[in-house]
Amino acid sequence: SSESFQVYTGDVWVDTQMGPASIEAEVVGVFGAGNLGDGVNDIRIAALGAMLRGDFELDKFVLGVEAGLATGDEDPDDEDIRTFSFDRDHNVSLMLFEEPMPVLESGSNTDERDYDAVLTGEGIRNALYLRPHVGYHVMEGLLADFSVFAAQAAKLPEEDSDNNGYGWEFDLSLTYQP
Repeated sequence: SSESFQVYTGDVWVDTQMGPASIEAEVVGVFGAGNLGDGVNDIRIAALGAMLRGDFELDKFVLGVEAGLATGDEDPDDEDIRTFSFDRDHNVSLMLFEEPMPVLESGSNTDERDYDAVLTGEGIRNALYLRPHVGYHVMEGLLADFSVFAAQAAKLPEEDSDNNGYGWEFDLSLTYQP
């Protein structure tokens, strides 16, 4: 048949608490192949996402790190789909992957936003990221946390390979849980 497409998703998740340490890890793979109809044939999907998070509580301090990978595609116009997208609710930064970050048009008196150069969008995709953080329990239920988030593209087309850095984000947050 001209419209025969099969996709398989595999997911392994581990979460453990060992005294003052907690570790969470997940690996997701999406694989498939087939024809979509309307002449779109021989499509192949092989995308991978992974995340590792660890926290260690020491008296009033919390030290932690999270690292992740979402595969990218060197040629988004071919029949091979390699880009993995995390769930949009997987929030590890406040801004960088939450909303597309526009730039103001230079040399103009308007406040129009230009989205042509947007590198990130809603949700983490085609990225390698690292987010170390340190927190301090100010009082019972109140945590102050400082993190540094760094991300770069996992794979880009060859003509864009010189511009693979998405950027840095520095976050300070206060969380209260009564």
